[in-house]
Amino acid sequence: MEHNRIHIDTLNFKDMADDELQKILLEMNSEQLNIVRDMAYHYLFSYTLEMLNLLKNGNILEEFNISDEEKEKIINSYTQVIQMFKNYHSHLSEGDRKEGVDFLFNLRKELYDTYITLYGYEVENSYIKEMYEYEIIKESWNKSYEHIPVDYRDIEGVINRIQYVLNSNRIDHYTFINLISNILKIIPLRLSKYRYLDIVKTTLIRNFNGYPVNIVENQMEKYKMVFNSRFTANFGVLFDSYFAEIQKYNDIDLKNKPREELEIDLGEITQVNFEINNLRTFIQNLGIIINRLIVLYLSLEKIPLKEEFKSYFNRWEQFEKDGDEKILESLLKESDERLAKSEKELLDKVMPFEKVIQEALKRGIIQNEPIDQDVKYTRKLLSYYNDINFTKHDALFLDSYEIIGKDYLEQLVDNLIQYIDRNLRNMNSLERKIRMRRLLASIELPFNDIGEFLFFIQYSLDNKIVSNGELVYCLGEINQVLDTYEHYINEH
Repeated sequence: MEHNRIHIDTLNFKDMADDELQKILLEMNSEQLNIVRDMAYHYLFSYTLEMLNLLKNGNILEEFNISDEEKEKIINSYTQVIQMFKNYHSHLSEGDRKEGVDFLFNLRKELYDTYITLYGYEVENSYIKEMYEYEIIKESWNKSYEHIPVDYRDIEGVINRIQYVLNSNRIDHYTFINLISNILKIIPLRLSKYRYLDIVKTTLIRNFNGYPVNIVENQMEKYKMVFNSRFTANFGVLFDSYFAEIQKYNDIDLKNKPREELEIDLGEITQVNFEINNLRTFIQNLGIIINRLIVLYLSLEKIPLKEEFKSYFNRWEQFEKDGDEKILESLLKESDERLAKSEKELLDKVMPFEKVIQEALKRGIIQNEPIDQDVKYTRKLLSYYNDINFTKHDALFLDSYEIIGKDYLEQLVDNLIQYIDRNLRNMNSLERKIRMRRLLASIELPFNDIGEFLFFIQYSLDNKIVSNGELVYCLGEINQVLDTYEHYINEH
């Protein structure tokens, strides 16, 4: 029996026997498993075709300033991915399937290490870029804005406007968080080190109370990287050309550097940042492809290769042999249409399936181990499919770890605080402020409440302390941000 959205929505759970609910649950779970497998297949069908085409044209990775050895390693991963997609169609034994899964897990880990190293280079290069921009902009605001009068009424007007826009976005949690973050990225950071570390610690202990251990551990490592990525495992080991570029601009006295030289250096730094970002995105996309290959190989444990995939694959092989661009365009169009259809089918069934799961949980049906394992297996595949950020493997599965205890949470946060404190000692004033500000802006809802946040803004924009030129610049930047959010409010 097929259970579509309308049928499930009109089911009367109250009068339904446990065995009937269990049957519906298992049928819908199997249905979801098939749809996720189909989505992964159609996605991979398209992307492996495009990968074949890139390899055929022979210009892959040419735009990146990396060694031949590093290019060869990435291209080797590329060809391995294509081969694993081909192998999926070859009636794999259970032993071969498990071996394929293990191979993909190892390949994913290697690529993740590469990805996170590039992320570290991008973070560090972006800090250098921001410091150069600050020195250039500071000269501009001193010349252009110093004569523009700013008094407490101008500052109060902006603070009142911030409060109004925040209050208007209270219901939209994402927009609310994003607005606070964007404002924190602009204003001068005027906090003592001890007050700053206290705010970070208090906020993180509040934010991560009740989270799974693996999520908290992973997020603390991310915060360390946001603040200072130089201690990432492979920093300075992989992609030594990017490491050399970062070192070249490190420890330069920017205050005494002529503006013309600052602008020339900034152009080069921006180009390097652009290149690192593009290569990181390339690796991230390859990671997403591997995630979806993992879905295919894991699905074979529960469901066999779909018969119609064989005819699709025959056409895939024909393109591999002939390389006809017209055939490629047709194949991609058809595959994208099949993917869109499968995605819509999954969306249509998500809510009904969740209703059945919730009812089964109430009755203790999912406590039955085989049923529980079947449902978890499908969700595991969906976690891989949905991982478009190329997340660290340990952080993918929320239900695989216990909720963090108070003592361990404090230990992890204290470890981060000590890391920040140690690194601050080796930084000049400008670098400290820029790094501290960015980390604070990356933390969800720092400060205890809106009142404390607004007081922090008022204190940071004190016209007795902050130069007139910087105040005019900051108030203008904040108003531009608020314009965007007020436009959003008016539209909704």
